[in-house]
Amino acid sequence: MFRWISPVDSWCSCKWRLIKLLSCSFYRFVILRALLNKIIIDKNVGDVELIPELIEYALQHREEILENAQSLRVNKKDAIERWIKYNPSSFEREFRVSATDGSLNFMEFRGFMLYAINAVSILYSRNGFEKEVKTGKVGLLPPSENVLERVRAQMGILEAKTTLNLIEEGELDLSLIDGSFISFLVKLRGIENDIKMFINLDPDFMEKYINAINEPKLDILAEEKATDIIGRDLDTDVLLNSMLTLEKVELLNVLIKLFRRYGGKLVAISKTSTSRRYFRYSLKPDLVIFDKLTQNTGFSKPNVVKLSLPKALKNYLDFSEDLMFTVFYARLEPREQVFRIEVFGERSMEDIKKLLDDLSVFTVRGYPYPLRRAHQEVEIRGEDMLRIYRILSLYHEERGREVLL
Repeated sequence: MFRWISPVDSWCSCKWRLIKLLSCSFYRFVILRALLNKIIIDKNVGDVELIPELIEYALQHREEILENAQSLRVNKKDAIERWIKYNPSSFEREFRVSATDGSLNFMEFRGFMLYAINAVSILYSRNGFEKEVKTGKVGLLPPSENVLERVRAQMGILEAKTTLNLIEEGELDLSLIDGSFISFLVKLRGIENDIKMFINLDPDFMEKYINAINEPKLDILAEEKATDIIGRDLDTDVLLNSMLTLEKVELLNVLIKLFRRYGGKLVAISKTSTSRRYFRYSLKPDLVIFDKLTQNTGFSKPNVVKLSLPKALKNYLDFSEDLMFTVFYARLEPREQVFRIEVFGERSMEDIKKLLDDLSVFTVRGYPYPLRRAHQEVEIRGEDMLRIYRILSLYHEERGREVLL
């Protein structure tokens, strides 16, 4: 997934050592005096002067800040009442599962953003790793207000296409995807104006565009196919902003294929979530509440979420019905982390228990190992971006911060 290395990451670990010492009042006094005397830390990134007033504020308000960090505003009993204890059991049978993850990273320049994205889908059985489908892209995007969202959408396209490609190559029982279907689908609201604009330019635009992006390629087709149809005669800002809509449509087009053909096998798993469907008055998301206030293996009482596609798209995608998802939180091993699960369609309690049984076959330290392996294979590090930067010889391109050095 996304990881950005800032210029000061190499010395940040030093600050954590300082924070651990702050619990002792004597050390707090010593550290405060030292920091207020402007300690200079040199870690091969230039001299970084710690700002005394910020350190002083953090020390003076430490208890208040920590209280806010730990506050839940939820009664433990409420969390336990929504938690169903269940100990998953793995059975000795042939079982095949795929796992998909993607990654992105970028470097910003004054005239463009250099970005890299990739995705991998890995196939596992009881015998271990079998095969993988992997793809990626390096490119430049002009500055715009939604440039980073475009990069995320393009990464999602590659994730969906590698998943579809691997599923169609052979039989499997489950397809695990890192992330959330619902999070993407909710963000489709508001794209109808852009779609109407394209239709006004060419009444047959959407039909031509959907047909064009149906090519079975592990690539992002939105920009190429859209400009082939309408040319480049639009105002640049309008074109750049609407291009995000077309990339979302390409991603949705692949997801609809997955839902229609293999919906019963798809499982989206999130390690983080901001949803508060269970505890609406909590400062913390549901995932954190269940993680902090429960310890047993099991799952939360499931919620069914129904979403509608934008009306302007239903006819073109040949998928008019609402999308239904069963959402719950689960812990597969005692005292390990809770994560969020979304499955396509409305599922019963027995369906959920069977799913947890199946996931337990590949679980290591409370998390499905194939997803962990996919993350390790796909991660784009800061060092990788520096190599790409050097390969492209972008040394003379300004990043805009040179005047501060």
